[in-house]
Amino acid sequence: MRFAALLTLLLTQVPLTAAAAGPGPRCPTSLPQAEINECFEQAAEETQARLDGLLRELKRTLSKKNWSLIKQSHNLWADSRELDCKVKASFIDSPARDAVHWGCREQRTRERMHQLRYYLCPRYNLTGQCEAARRYE
Repeated sequence: MRFAALLTLLLTQVPLTAAAAGPGPRCPTSLPQAEINECFEQAAEETQARLDGLLRELKRTLSKKNWSLIKQSHNLWADSRELDCKVKASFIDSPARDAVHWGCREQRTRERMHQLRYYLCPRYNLTGQCEAARRYE
């Protein structure tokens, strides 16, 4: 009983979205665990692909100096994401561990996109407007 409550709590704290174009359908938890894990992994990979697109766009638009700083920061962030998600999943002693790991990766990647997207609009802090950032919501 406590295991089910813990699993429910952990799964509800992780976005279950398939992130092809922003928030999407949730991974159905009524499926067999292997299919749930696959859904979480696919959502994480789709969100990662969107982040990779944002990084390519930033590389094209930023000065070499600013791109270098973002790239350095991003590499450190990626290491931190991996460790955070490894720790989070380590508390799960069941087949749901993979879903928790991939859900964590998807959530952290979405947060990173939210942080980086405003660099597409250098005047955002002055105007509050950033049309380009809407592509990475």
